[in-house]
Amino acid sequence: MTSMLRQLLLVCVVAHAVVAVDKISNGNSTFDQNVNSLFSSASKITWAPGLVATVSLVAGLVIAFAGYKLFRPVMFVCGFAVGSVLGYLIAEKIFSGQSYQVTASWIAFIVLGLFVGAFVMNIWVCGVFVVGAAAGVLLAFELNTSVGYKIYPSNPTTSLWILIIVLGLLVGGLAMWLERPVLIVATSFFGAVAAVWGIGYFAGKYPSSAELEAWRSQAADGTYSYDLPNAWWYYLAASVALFALGMFVQFSKTALGVLHSNPRRKDGGYNATTSAPRRGQPISHV
Repeated sequence: MTSMLRQLLLVCVVAHAVVAVDKISNGNSTFDQNVNSLFSSASKITWAPGLVATVSLVAGLVIAFAGYKLFRPVMFVCGFAVGSVLGYLIAEKIFSGQSYQVTASWIAFIVLGLFVGAFVMNIWVCGVFVVGAAAGVLLAFELNTSVGYKIYPSNPTTSLWILIIVLGLLVGGLAMWLERPVLIVATSFFGAVAAVWGIGYFAGKYPSSAELEAWRSQAADGTYSYDLPNAWWYYLAASVALFALGMFVQFSKTALGVLHSNPRRKDGGYNATTSAPRRGQPISHV
């Protein structure tokens, strides 16, 4: 069961990471072209993007409602997402102009993704930070599309990068400091955004932060204004509602009595002296 869930989570996080990179890139690289061909339009659904969106929806719900309970697989797939995207972009630069550029880039995507995924899963502190930071990065996208673009109206990508760095480090740091409560919140948010994206793919008109410049207009005095589509606010409201529901379910049901801790810590982070813990008493998975 855990292996199957890990595969579902892997596709979900990689799909979301690919879309995230597409949002902050200029659309000219081969990576962008592959992304655009995969997620171009809900009106032209083929089996591949439709499958990814379906898995993103299903696995997103799993993460939102049971992400902390399945924290080990979540650690792996978050690390895979980070490593795979970095591997692709690095290889794309190294092998630029070569006939085998795309093949080499996708090999790097898989290899570095597996390496980083395994690394963060075995280095507890690193894994905790990556999961928290991943939620922080997604929060940066949501905030930038909603209000963050006002920081630099002439260049919303700059404000996006500022939010990514600040929120990624902040939420990652909080996850390392507080662990359990922050990780429950982070997985609930991460899963909610992924699930709503899956819904949005099939429903259509799911806005992307990459479209901010298309929604922008410039007045005669040089000031910028943005006209965000109503669809964005509907999807954002759905994400917030699912996020709140996911937190409630995790805190009251699926994560109740579950306490993950650093297996390298001698006391396991919890002195588990009771063989059969009562309801509400944490169980330490080490």
